[in-house]
Amino acid sequence: MHIHVLLFASLRERFGQGALELDLITATSVNDLWQQLSACDQRLPECVLCAVNQEFADHKVILRPFGVREKLQLMGTKANN
Repeated sequence: MHIHVLLFASLRERFGQGALELDLITATSVNDLWQQLSACDQRLPECVLCAVNQEFADHKVILRPFGVREKLQLMGTKANN
């Protein structure tokens, strides 16, 4: 499955680019994907605001490998409630 990840604000600065193109073999949650992306940099926040296909999404949302092009937006830090 091909995922287009858009990065905004401080995330764009940390990654040094505004977008990532990722290929996933299996279904994965937004949270799992973020954990993989942020594992290499301790300065990245534990949790970020996110949207899937331009709709705000919970980190439990599963990105599924059914040939649909998913667009994931990651935006700054998420307030802990």
